[in-house]
Amino acid sequence: MSSQTVSSRGFRRRTIAVFATVGLIASGLAAANLLQPPRITAVEFRAETLAVSDSARITVTLSEAVRHVQDVDVTAATPVTADSEGATVTLTVHGPLDYGAVLPIRIAVTSAATGIRGVVEPVVTAADTRVATLVRDDRGDRIMSDWLVRGGDPDERRLGRPIQEFASFPDRIFAITAAGPPDAPRAVFAAFSLGSEREIPLIAETEAQLSQLRAEPQVGYVGLVTDGLRVGDRVTVRELLLFDGRADSGAPAMLTDPEGAPLAVSDWRFVPGTTAVIVRDTGGALWQADPVLGGAATPITESDPRVGALLPEGGVRLSGGDRIGRTAAGTALTRSVGEQDAPFFTPAGSGSRIGAVCASPNGRAVAVEVISAEGRADGRAVREGFSHTTTVFLDARTGTQLRSVIGFAPSWC
Repeated sequence: MSSQTVSSRGFRRRTIAVFATVGLIASGLAAANLLQPPRITAVEFRAETLAVSDSARITVTLSEAVRHVQDVDVTAATPVTADSEGATVTLTVHGPLDYGAVLPIRIAVTSAATGIRGVVEPVVTAADTRVATLVRDDRGDRIMSDWLVRGGDPDERRLGRPIQEFASFPDRIFAITAAGPPDAPRAVFAAFSLGSEREIPLIAETEAQLSQLRAEPQVGYVGLVTDGLRVGDRVTVRELLLFDGRADSGAPAMLTDPEGAPLAVSDWRFVPGTTAVIVRDTGGALWQADPVLGGAATPITESDPRVGALLPEGGVRLSGGDRIGRTAAGTALTRSVGEQDAPFFTPAGSGSRIGAVCASPNGRAVAVEVISAEGRADGRAVREGFSHTTTVFLDARTGTQLRSVIGFAPSWC
């Protein structure tokens, strides 16, 4: 027998051994893989929705189908429920999270194929939000903004004219500004693009009074109350007009009562995340409506949870029913739980008084204007301000201070 034949046989033996070893390794890996519990392959959610919605969804995709999931464990007061189909677990967060809150979740899962049990732990984070205030001084009016939770990214915007009120989207600022001579100012309502610094007029220079400017960035609408503005063949009397804030032009939607007559508005707010509005008329009655969708207003009662920002005494009612309002002297805030009042916030400076108080869109924080003892009125029409004013942002449950910034007219108001 030749050495070549022996060598060939040895080569075949070695080759067979190698393939056998590889096969054993592959089989072992396959078996090990079968014995592993389900794993997370993807987690999908909208951070903005987690911070504002009462029913935000989180979709967790697993490596294999699992038996029906019902219970989840979360390290937060906000309840979370689960449902599953195949390899997908859908979580529903019942109530908005704090801005910037991190929510770790533990889900016990069982493989539908092997019965192997395991725990998956997705972690989601709610979006932070920018808060803005108006600063008036000798250098000219400006709008200051920063992140509520993480801070560290301040922004300053000047519009070149005296600013009465403002509201904002991420890419543009809406403002009621003063035009004309100081002794006879006229109002202008316009959008200012942050990318191009372009001014987009929405209501041209007018002698009418424009006030209560507010925006709802999630749906792209902005609204304000007009008094003395000519619209067609009539003049408005404290009427609410809603504009598509993403369009450079277009007729506004108007708020009407069930008979089609304009409502005279005392105060109003968007329902967060929608084009719907809650309104208190000049007679004190409450209404809900969605003029953008063409619906007339329908009456609601004081017990409606959406009325929380329209309390006649100027405080706020939170989603749980608690009220935060000023003391009789206006120098501190109290929190009312049922019939019991408890101290909630007192400014650090002696002689300071409380100005506007308003809740964040998700009801988890409160903005408070603090006017120091040295504060003096600036004499502006429509929205008077005071020097030496700061805005303090508080946790709505504990009163813990989240941030303090210069200026007044916080964007939530």
